[in-house]
Amino acid sequence: MKAPASTATDAARVISPNARRFVLAQFLSRCAHTFITTAVRYETLDMVGAKRYAHSQIWQNLTRENLEVERATAGVITDNAPPKKVYVLIDLFCAMMVMTIWTGSQNILQFLAVSNIALGVVMAFSGPVGKSLPPLVVRSRSELPMVNSFELTGDKIGRYLTPFAVGFFMMYFDFSTCVHASILFYLLVVSVKSSVQVDESSHGSGKRSGGRRPGLMTQLLEGVKSLGDPRLGVLVLNTLITNVFVYPFQTAAVPVILRQMDPVNWKSLASLVSLGGVIGPILSNASAFLFSSDPFAGLVSGITAQIATGMISVFCVMVYPLFPTGTAYAVLLSSLWVLVIAANNQFTIFFNSLQQMILPANQRGKFIANLLAVFTMGNAAGLWVFGQAIASPEHLQSNVCWVLVLSVVLRVIVGGVVLYRKSALRRATSTTTEELDDQLSEARASTDTRAVVGSGDFTNESPLVSPSVSEKSR
Repeated sequence: MKAPASTATDAARVISPNARRFVLAQFLSRCAHTFITTAVRYETLDMVGAKRYAHSQIWQNLTRENLEVERATAGVITDNAPPKKVYVLIDLFCAMMVMTIWTGSQNILQFLAVSNIALGVVMAFSGPVGKSLPPLVVRSRSELPMVNSFELTGDKIGRYLTPFAVGFFMMYFDFSTCVHASILFYLLVVSVKSSVQVDESSHGSGKRSGGRRPGLMTQLLEGVKSLGDPRLGVLVLNTLITNVFVYPFQTAAVPVILRQMDPVNWKSLASLVSLGGVIGPILSNASAFLFSSDPFAGLVSGITAQIATGMISVFCVMVYPLFPTGTAYAVLLSSLWVLVIAANNQFTIFFNSLQQMILPANQRGKFIANLLAVFTMGNAAGLWVFGQAIASPEHLQSNVCWVLVLSVVLRVIVGGVVLYRKSALRRATSTTTEELDDQLSEARASTDTRAVVGSGDFTNESPLVSPSVSEKSR
């Protein structure tokens, strides 16, 4: 009689307590990093003026554009080092780095210059670690879509709302207080991350015959090749389309359109549009719950939603001359951005879940690191494309429309390929799912055995073990 009650309790939980701690830790980590980077940007603008501030942002962007080797190396470290230690030590390193630069700087300007670049470098290492952990913290494979969904939602909320909190904070406290608060913030993140249980049973599965791991260059090349996995390659292409056409549209084209409509208030209107990114992830959470038992269906629904929002984006650009005020049009664009972010998150949630189930544990970090590198290069390419489109004010509307139409056509092609490969993707998902479920049963049986002999471990929250998946997925 107790077993059904336990099953009902497990079903009532969307995600396990350990997975909730992971989501909370990821959210706090994003907030902590955004807090200090935003404070540095605001203080730089106040102290050096707009021109030198723009130069500092160029240097930071150049640093991030040249982090491909660092990202790839971070992926190798993620796949070879103990994941729990790397996961916790990154934020501890951030706290120590900020404190060291602050105490070692002769003045605030020196701190701003050094920290501006250093924080960008650290971000190259934090991404692959956090994004590769969900399979190591969940109790069952059915949690992966929801964990990825909540993690993405927290990331977006932290990314968009923390700058508002920083602006409010700096109205009452000086920059020195912001620096010390950020150090305490990072230490809080360390304590929360330390409470997350990470399954490290598959650590070391990347060793080859003779007990040796492949060399650094070999693993870097393997990480690049993983992007071309026949089961994931077309999905990687879809994420590239997003970073080439969607986000540069919001960052490059939308401000220019709003500036044409309202030369005085266009900045505040652009901020209003970006707030749609906070609401969008909430919608994708609901859809992730609906498709949590069928990742492939969730994937297809995400691509379909992306095609639909792409067509709506074309329509919104076509009708903007009909709007009498920039405010009304900004409200329309903000509503559009809610749908765009929800659609992108819908695809990303199930793409992440799929690659986490398909790839072995010793390849996830390298895959994610190289995927982030593709994001960066795609965003740079997209900014160039939209830069050409908005260069001519008299042809702004038509140029932007044609670029967006191209993105829709490419999405339709990707969607067709995904449907064509439906059987292969479903087979890969179902095979991995059965293996994960078998391991979950073994883990629970082991838990019951330990309970009988009086073990004091908190095995009811232990994450899913996956060494055999790493071997079979190869």
